[in-house]
Amino acid sequence: MNEAIKDGKIEHIFRMFRAFFLKFLEDLRRYLETLIERLWTTSTEIRTIRRVYNRGGHTEMFGGFFERSQLKKNSLKE
Repeated sequence: MNEAIKDGKIEHIFRMFRAFFLKFLEDLRRYLETLIERLWTTSTEIRTIRRVYNRGGHTEMFGGFFERSQLKKNSLKE
């Protein structure tokens, strides 16, 4: 054991583990940043779609729109 310490083998193993662990943390940070950015973008797009359809008086995102447009077509025919 003392010979391994003197040769620096254990120190080398610790340095390699530290480098691996730091690389892992950096990759994890980048992955989480990307994930949060994608989720934020998606939620922003959903809010925008809801806002556009609600401005037209539509209470539901798509169902309300198509039901009302169908009612308008039927009332025009009569």
